[in-house]
Amino acid sequence: MANIPNQIDDYKKRLGLGARANLFSVDLTFPSLVGADQDLENDFKIMCIQAGWPALRPVTPIPVPYQGEFFKLPGDKADFADVTFMFNNSEDYRLRNIFDTWVQLVNQDRAGVRNNPEDLVTSIFISQLDHARNEIKKVELIGAWPNSAADENAFDRSTDGAISQTSVIISYDWARDVAIV
Repeated sequence: MANIPNQIDDYKKRLGLGARANLFSVDLTFPSLVGADQDLENDFKIMCIQAGWPALRPVTPIPVPYQGEFFKLPGDKADFADVTFMFNNSEDYRLRNIFDTWVQLVNQDRAGVRNNPEDLVTSIFISQLDHARNEIKKVELIGAWPNSAADENAFDRSTDGAISQTSVIISYDWARDVAIV
């Protein structure tokens, strides 16, 4: 029992103040075809209430038989998993509407004419912040675009004071860590 206080002190020293899940920032620049302005980009940064790191790409193992036994070799990388963001809706639904527009542009196919995919993607930066609101880890989603936007709250007269929220699922080509300077 004599070591327990030392272990706790060591743990607290290593943890510091801890990386808090509620201290994050998401920076998004909408593609020009979407027609959003800087004000909407600021709205997203402020109204985004949930985000997450992209999952590491899993590697599919290849089982190899050898003399009645099997061993595994690293195989191909799987696709990146989508990332979900959630934001509160304002009374004018500006953010929800712009994501709806973006999804419709991605899915647009009128008379066989499609938008150039490069004009519909962007980079999204997700940052973990410390207590002084400085970035301590940052990831960039490259070639990002929404594949769906859906309201998280059903209309319900029995909910008092609940704010409507929208969840946006983002697909992307790849992700990379960004150096913090």
